[in-house]
Amino acid sequence: MFTICSCKRGTNEMKFDIEKWNDESDRGYYYNRNAMLDDLMNNYHLKGKTVDEITAMFHYFDSTDNNISFEVYQEWKGIDPSYTKYLNLRLNKNKIVDSVYIDEFRR
Repeated sequence: MFTICSCKRGTNEMKFDIEKWNDESDRGYYYNRNAMLDDLMNNYHLKGKTVDEITAMFHYFDSTDNNISFEVYQEWKGIDPSYTKYLNLRLNKNKIVDSVYIDEFRR
């Protein structure tokens, strides 16, 4: 069982690529984003970046005054998502990322 799991994981990992991250054909499931998440979290040092740097890096994102979020994966049961994963970047009062975390929701 361990061999099967490690092979599957290895084939699903990808390096961060903004074109694939924003690929419209991947919307709804976000397989590319999910596969790039480890590389993004480990190699791009999101904490400490300004909103302008995040904008230059991603181009598009959902935001509030103190949070930037990205859907990074969804699973579906019928017409409704049964699981959703988000990458969240919390901003301080100077609009600098001070925390990076993942939220997961099962329905």
